[in-house]
Amino acid sequence: PDDITLMWAEDNFGYVRQVPTMAEKQREGGSGVYYHVSYYGSPNSYLWLDSMPLSTMYEELQKLFDAGAKKYWILNVGDIKPAEISTEFFMDMAWDIDKIDDNNIREQVSEKAQRDFYADQETAEETSDIHAEYLQIANAKRAENMGKEGTTSDVYSVINNGDEGQKRINELNQLVNRAEEVYKKLPEIRKDAFYEMIYYGLRSTKNSLEMSVYSDKNDLYARQGRY
Repeated sequence: PDDITLMWAEDNFGYVRQVPTMAEKQREGGSGVYYHVSYYGSPNSYLWLDSMPLSTMYEELQKLFDAGAKKYWILNVGDIKPAEISTEFFMDMAWDIDKIDDNNIREQVSEKAQRDFYADQETAEETSDIHAEYLQIANAKRAENMGKEGTTSDVYSVINNGDEGQKRINELNQLVNRAEEVYKKLPEIRKDAFYEMIYYGLRSTKNSLEMSVYSDKNDLYARQGRY
């Protein structure tokens, strides 16, 4: 029926599959958005940590909005605390689409860091940079998907590209060290919020990657007789 709102879902991993046609834009019921920052289903679920880059979310939601999907927006969040930043970013875009553009995404997180963590401007900007860099790494291979089958986890190669797995671990360790320095600077009353919203996901991703990559290295060394 013409008065029914059409809901346009992405592919469960943040990327839009289809937008309204010109004819569908004219429907009385209009169009809406169904988006994920948490997902349970095939082929891979991600329910534990937030790993959706805000830049990806911005680009895809803006694409849907420009295509006429403006009437009703739904976000699949799952556990609220790990995805608190992404959830608010989604709601900010839904409330005022013109408030955010592709040049001020990090500023949104910086402003929230000042508000939620009582961080000064320099510390807030550092927090925003850490968060953005973490999401890029986490989205490339989600912690929830670092499983192991047979003799390899197939997360990152420990041979090719100059030991890609170790490079990723080193990047995450650098981010963890930067986050720890930010944590030390925050007021005691706000350290728990920083831990939950920024540090926990970063540290958990690092630990998961270390377990997978070092397990792969252990198996490789054993096959090479280096035990």
